Amino acid sequence: MSLQFVTAGLGFGVSRPGCAGNLTCDGSGASADRPPAVTDASIHTVLPATPSGASRARIEVSDFVRELGATPEQLNDIALVVSEAASNVARHAYRDGESGTIEVDAQLRSGELAVDIRDYGVGLEGTPVSAGLGIGMAIMRELSQSCEFVDAGPGTSVALRFRFSDAGYAPGP
Repeated sequence: MSLQFVTAGLGFGVSRPGCAGNLTCDGSGASADRPPAVTDASIHTVLPATPSGASRARIEVSDFVRELGATPEQLNDIALVVSEAASNVARHAYRDGESGTIEVDAQLRSGELAVDIRDYGVGLEGTPVSAGLGIGMAIMRELSQSCEFVDAGPGTSVALRFRFSDAGYAPGP
């Protein structure tokens, strides 16, 4: 079974053959207390690089991991890390009033949640040092299994990884 969430920044849709958008339509025994067993799932969204776009990124990833059965603690940690990474894009990626985007990809595979936040702005070298720089990065590193900043020329990509197998996520019947 494969579950894929697809967004275009304006809506949140679910795509799975034969399901008509219902996460529990496959007869897997899923209920409100127990999410369906999902082995692979993903979302992709492109949002404006604005404070409201960063907020939307947090909401969409939070909704995604909630549907997969994240514990409240995992949900809070993931939401904070995604919020920080997306807010960094809105604050630092684009210069001189240039508009841009925040790309968010999240994928669950074999008990690991991979979240990638990408922009096409000035990149790591083009970001001036500020008094607060580094605190958000330290939070992201502390709350994730791994956090890697990549100069993606143009722009920056932040690759975040979280252990997810201990959540309500059930790898199968």
